[in-house]
Formats: sequence, structure tokens, C-alpha cells
Amino acid sequence: MKEDSTYFQSIFAPYQQSVEIQQLGFDEPCVGCYYSDKDNVNLLLFKGVRNSDRDERARGGFATAPTYSQAFRWFREKHKLIFYIQCDYNSLLGYIYGYIPIYNLYPSSRDYYKTYEEAELACLKMLIEIVKNK
Repeated sequence: MKEDSTYFQSIFAPYQQSVEIQQLGFDEPCVGCYYSDKDNVNLLLFKGVRNSDRDERARGGFATAPTYSQAFRWFREKHKLIFYIQCDYNSLLGYIYGYIPIYNLYPSSRDYYKTYEEAELACLKMLIEIVKNK
């Protein structure tokens, strides 16, 4: 994974967020999974695996690795959270994320991120917090 780590980091949700999404109930088939062994986290690619496919002994340190697209789709379908990531063309400061608030419960971000990927990760973290706090 070291050679292609930047490529994979742009496709798969990071390990920490994958674990948190799993704890929120995400159990969709994924082509990748993380396995944490002490201080080392490995990304493994499979044909398709779910969190529930592992028995209790194998779940320690294990989490499926959803793509950002899968994670965002899950939040839309399961929790009705609709969001967007866009370039701020007015100020050219970078990318912002936001979501279409339902009854103004959730504000949009006014933080700027240098890359689309940074905004994507910030958005994913915010979605996780929203569901945790519901």
C-alpha cells in the first residue's frame, strides 16, 4: 500500500472514520477492509466483505473500508443527510462543504480546505458527529 497510499487515501474513508461508521451501523459490502495490529494499520482489498462477516474474535482491529462514495450514500439513505462539496469560486480560497439543512438543524461549513479531499474528510467527520449526537 505504500506506493499507492495517496491514491487509496483519496478513495477509501480513513481507518478511524471507518471504525466510527461501523459503530453507527454501517454494514455494506466493501472491496477493502482495515486491519489494525498494534500501531500498524493495513488496508486489504477483497472481492466484497461486510463488518458482520467476521466472527467476534476477528472483529478486534477489523473494519471494512468504505469508499467515500459508499459512506456518503449510506448517510443519505440511512440518515437522510444531504450534503455537498464545492469550490468557493467567489473568493478562490479553496473548497467548502455543506449540506442542505432539514429544518435548519445543521449549519453549513464556512471553513475552507485547500483540496477537495480535505473538504471530503471534514464533511465525513461532520456527518459522523451529527449521527452520534442524534
